[in-house]
Amino acid sequence: MKLKEAYSKDEFLKQLKVIGNLIASQIDTSKVEPEQLTYPGFDTAKLRRNWTEIFATDNSIESILNEVVIDSTKLHSPNFMGHQVSAPLPLAALIEALSAYLNNGMAIYEMGPAATFIEKLVVEQVAKLVGYTANAGGIFTSGGSIGNFTALLAARQNKLPGNVWQNGYANLQPAVMVSEQAHYSIARAVQMMGMGESAVIKLPTDENFRVKTTEFERIYAEETKNGKFIFAIIGSACTTSTGTHDKLIDFANFAQKHNLWFHVDAAHGGGALFSSKYKKLLQGIELADSVVIDFHKMLLMPALATAVLYKSEVHSYEVFSQKADYILSPDSLELDYAHRTLECTKHMITLKIFIALKVYGEEIFEEFVDKTYDLAREFYRIILEEPNFEAAHIPESNIFCFRYLPSNAKSDAEISEFQIKIRNQLLENGKYYIVKTVLNGKVYLRVTLMNPFTESEHVVALINFIKSIANKLNSNE
Repeated sequence: MKLKEAYSKDEFLKQLKVIGNLIASQIDTSKVEPEQLTYPGFDTAKLRRNWTEIFATDNSIESILNEVVIDSTKLHSPNFMGHQVSAPLPLAALIEALSAYLNNGMAIYEMGPAATFIEKLVVEQVAKLVGYTANAGGIFTSGGSIGNFTALLAARQNKLPGNVWQNGYANLQPAVMVSEQAHYSIARAVQMMGMGESAVIKLPTDENFRVKTTEFERIYAEETKNGKFIFAIIGSACTTSTGTHDKLIDFANFAQKHNLWFHVDAAHGGGALFSSKYKKLLQGIELADSVVIDFHKMLLMPALATAVLYKSEVHSYEVFSQKADYILSPDSLELDYAHRTLECTKHMITLKIFIALKVYGEEIFEEFVDKTYDLAREFYRIILEEPNFEAAHIPESNIFCFRYLPSNAKSDAEISEFQIKIRNQLLENGKYYIVKTVLNGKVYLRVTLMNPFTESEHVVALINFIKSIANKLNSNE
């Protein structure tokens, strides 16, 4: 009886009304000052007690889901300025529910006929935006970490001598060159491939946290002399800490000269491809052998939705040269994504993107990128006018780092400790959510402006709130 009830249309419509009304109420709060805390997670003991009690008692779905919303970080709040995760389009969330219900694990065509062709069309459209030709191709996968890992597997298979997938590294010391500011998923991918920590050659950056491309030749010569076989170089577009874009054309020229694979981690900054105003930040991306773009960062999609694109589609088939005769047919290479992805059960990732493009067009992504990138520049201008604040950099994207300078601090260490105290106070209060980062050994407060309804007045209010925290901290010291 429980099964019959669970699959009842009438029961489902009741549940749909509850969940739909709950989401709709949250949509309203995304454009106004929220009554609920943006970050409700400071008191971990209280939350643990609350959820232990809910689990042990007989609650309605409505009451449980209301508690879930109350105790969740509110990405749709205009006061959320923290991590690089989107406030998803409501329509995209609905489409994701349909994808979950259909549950077509589309690693092979027979388990996702519609999803297979939808993904192919979305890949083709994004590849054109990158600047690739008709020879390009790719896949969507579950997150930038898997995306970078997959692209580097293709680089390894393409650039290392012999068949590494079949025979291992033998006596090689493979290595990659990447910014010291690059996302940790690059180093993790290299180490997961069994190359060791020393295989990640970290490139120094300048005062703007951009790779010093003038150092390429010196570093390459030194490392190859020491026995390294460098097979790839990775550019950041943009970096996680500061949103800085590497000079991708310099990377491309160097890669071509030394026959290296050129990969661009555009997980965050790739959304600017949709912006006529900010696309120039990605100049040179069209020369990359592979590119990763997260649609759950700057393109308004629920997590996870990552494009892994190749300038030459044939490289996507070289990643996993493995036989599984009961699944993989040589005649179905184009349609069976299992040849090209780590995932043996692959989610219908691109349906929500396909529908968003059909309903809103590319313009919605351009509007969002322009709005948030512009606001970061406004944030920077406001900070410059504040006597007790210091900007770490000029923002290029929607990421900006800054710090408060207490008048009684005697060292950078004390200033760094003050930023940590400020953020802890912000977390305890819960009205605003921002993060911190470390740049050149100094702690900075960091915002990523991910909400389409965050305005300059929210920025000013946050800064004033930080000043009030700082004043209290100063008076207590």
